[in-house]
Amino acid sequence: MHRNELAVKGSIIGFTSQIISVLLKFAVRTCVIRFLGREVLGLDGVLIDTISMLSLAEMGISSAMLYRLYSPVIEDDRQRIGELMATYQRIYHVIALVVALVGIVISLALPWIIKGISIPWNSIYLAFYLQLACSVCSYLLSYQRLLLEAEQKKHLCILVDLVFNVIFSALKIGAIAVLRSYIGYLVLNIGQTVFANLFLRQYSRKNYPFIKIGTVNGKDLKLLFQDTRHLLGNKLAVYVYSSTDNLIISAFMGTALVGTLSNYKYIATALGGLVSSAMSTIQPLLGNYLNSDTKPEDSFRTLQRYTFIRYTVAGLTAVPLITVSHFFVQIWAGSESYVLSTLIPILLACDYYISCVYGPLGEYIIGMGMFQKGKYATYAGAITNIILSLAFAKIWGIYGVLGATVISQLVIWTGDYIIVLKGYYQNFPQFRKEYAISQMRYFTVVVVSVLLSLILVKRIISFSLPVRFILGGIATEAVFLVLFLISFHRREEFVFAKNLCRLRFFQKK
Repeated sequence: MHRNELAVKGSIIGFTSQIISVLLKFAVRTCVIRFLGREVLGLDGVLIDTISMLSLAEMGISSAMLYRLYSPVIEDDRQRIGELMATYQRIYHVIALVVALVGIVISLALPWIIKGISIPWNSIYLAFYLQLACSVCSYLLSYQRLLLEAEQKKHLCILVDLVFNVIFSALKIGAIAVLRSYIGYLVLNIGQTVFANLFLRQYSRKNYPFIKIGTVNGKDLKLLFQDTRHLLGNKLAVYVYSSTDNLIISAFMGTALVGTLSNYKYIATALGGLVSSAMSTIQPLLGNYLNSDTKPEDSFRTLQRYTFIRYTVAGLTAVPLITVSHFFVQIWAGSESYVLSTLIPILLACDYYISCVYGPLGEYIIGMGMFQKGKYATYAGAITNIILSLAFAKIWGIYGVLGATVISQLVIWTGDYIIVLKGYYQNFPQFRKEYAISQMRYFTVVVVSVLLSLILVKRIISFSLPVRFILGGIATEAVFLVLFLISFHRREEFVFAKNLCRLRFFQKK
């Protein structure tokens, strides 16, 4: 199958799978809200983000390895692929051990992070160690996924994960609704991780037998760690953006508030997951594309097209996140006490929108192997987030923490813009102007859409809550689509997007 066709097929499978996964997580989370309560919800969020800290031990090795695999995969150099996979496996076994040991040490700090809940501490520690065990298992068993991704067969991983997700989600709902057991839910999480990865390992060994006889190459280890030193900043930034907010809110304002906020963050995270899953198979294609003999004009056009596609999805999802999410949360949680100020979804939507639209710049940096240059922007963003979050938390509370995240995202975007548009395309100043103008147009359409949609939503206040949610959502999407079509229907990127279903993605014109 042609690589372009594989990319489109993978994107469709990824997007469909993510929708199903979101629905499954929604069902499980609803059971947690209704049967286990706000404190368990907040505890789960804090423990997940604490464990996420340990992912820094991976240091971005997977991204560096994926980059190293591009050439041997294209050349079908099986011996070289076997060496790289053996090296990857060895490193991840070491990482699993480091994660386990560091996790035990971090557990000593839980009393400073988790505050204001009545759950017994022996249950809290047991929950933490079960979360830790799930993380360790993922490192021990998941190395073979990288080869499938480099081969542009990530859709196979997605399908396997989906099957096990369906099975174990049903079991989790039973554990929560029938047994009222949060611990049982965590044990099932471990089972899902282990069985999915074991299945993929058997598939990889059967279809790529040469990976079983590969040997560790000392030179690969050295080059790998050179790349990961530069990618560590990206890992740090991802952790800071996705995990530290909950920890700071829990430590300063109480763990229960994390549970209330997590409903809104779940919506934003689910939307981001849809975008990531749909675009996840494009990263290997970008890597192959950018490492081939490609003219700057062609690669920039691809950047603009890819950015436009992500912007379209971001606009369709970020605008309703602001206008109708509070209706959804109240219906979902069954209580108005879970509803927060409108400023919360605005800040979350800004964070989500920025990450969607600047994402292609970061993927270009990785695809072109410019790890060293990319680390400075991510370092700046991470430091900005931590400093401002701690400072703003004391002044504006939860709004300050979320606002600091938005500011740090802008810092990252600026840094990536400088690297790609002023660095890689330094001989093409017209590209910088075109990119900047496009972004201003995109943002203007979103802002106008939000303002008009809020006016319309306020006019349906007399209807029941479910009707307000449905009508408000329809009105919001209609407003954005009308403005979107008026503004962009003649642009080349729009025409390209229409042709996407014809498998013309990344074709050079």
